[in-house]
Amino acid sequence: MENTTVKNLLVIVFLLALKMSQAQDTVCTIELGENQLMYRNIENLVTINSNLSPTDFKIVFKNCDSIRQIESKKQFSIIPGRGRVATVNLIDSQDSSIVYYSKTLKIEYLPNPELFYGMSINGSKITPSTGHLFAKYPPSHNLLSLNDSFEILNWKIIIEDKVFEGDGNSISEDVKKELKENNNTEFISVLAVVEGPDGLVRKIGGVYNMR
Repeated sequence: MENTTVKNLLVIVFLLALKMSQAQDTVCTIELGENQLMYRNIENLVTINSNLSPTDFKIVFKNCDSIRQIESKKQFSIIPGRGRVATVNLIDSQDSSIVYYSKTLKIEYLPNPELFYGMSINGSKITPSTGHLFAKYPPSHNLLSLNDSFEILNWKIIIEDKVFEGDGNSISEDVKKELKENNNTEFISVLAVVEGPDGLVRKIGGVYNMR
């Protein structure tokens, strides 16, 4: 009877040692965009790659409001919680005390987009016939997929001592007329109120050259 107990203990010790060795040899990467950040109030795509067998581990997320698995076990759509960081843990599927891999991910608000006057970014030259304003990230940014998600609620355009206002992203005809007729204007200022995909309302602006 004692020999059986000793054998069982030896088996348990061996399995634990094997698990610990496996934990030390684990190779894991987490793909989360160029900046390795999670953004508040939107879905973030997280891809987890590991040399472990899928049956050997399970993934535990901490400080996440929403977790949705996408197609394979490797990809998740995550909406982070209210804290400053979220945590991803790969733990043993049988013994949660064995952690194969752990990573802390910083949580931030989406950066403000740039205000484009037609195709012209802040600081560049515009043409009087331009018809629309856009709130979006410049081509060099890694969040281009969100560009269609920003909505301009209202705007204010200042041309010398005249102020024009409007709703939506369409530039009014009186603004176009003023720009065509006023040859002395060197630059204009534009302010806009924008709602982002995260539900936050932002105030952004720009100064644009006429020459």
